[in-house]
Amino acid sequence: MLLLIASACADGGGGASQALPSPTPSASTEPTPSPEPSPAQGRFRFLAIGDFGSGSSEQREVAARMCRLRDRLPYDLVVTTGDNVYDSGHPDRFDAAFFGPYSCLLEAGVRFRSTLGNHDIVTNNGRPELNEPALGFKARITSFAGPASGS
Repeated sequence: MLLLIASACADGGGGASQALPSPTPSASTEPTPSPEPSPAQGRFRFLAIGDFGSGSSEQREVAARMCRLRDRLPYDLVVTTGDNVYDSGHPDRFDAAFFGPYSCLLEAGVRFRSTLGNHDIVTNNGRPELNEPALGFKARITSFAGPASGS
């Protein structure tokens, strides 16, 4: 599982990103926040995660870290790199693999913009995930822009 914290400024300057290691059973430290971009005006922060949708205790711990991090470094977007719902993208797994772990983010209005992975397309070529509004798909192929462009 990969968790990436990224931050960028609307004027293109001062952005930074940092990959966080997957938690280990003995890990109790909080992630080191990304350096603050400058200037703060026009800031755009997001998290990126991938290969996460197992519903495992490790996924739930990363999700809890994401929720705690949002208290210190506010962000309103999570981008996924696929494999959102193991092992086949079936809607019966949405609660355990997505809604449960990320409920604190979803309830706070954090948006998700997802990508389908090889496991996600096993069920009906990914159609259940494409049709789930919370996963943020606009179409099979899509793009989006940060708030600086008004999207």
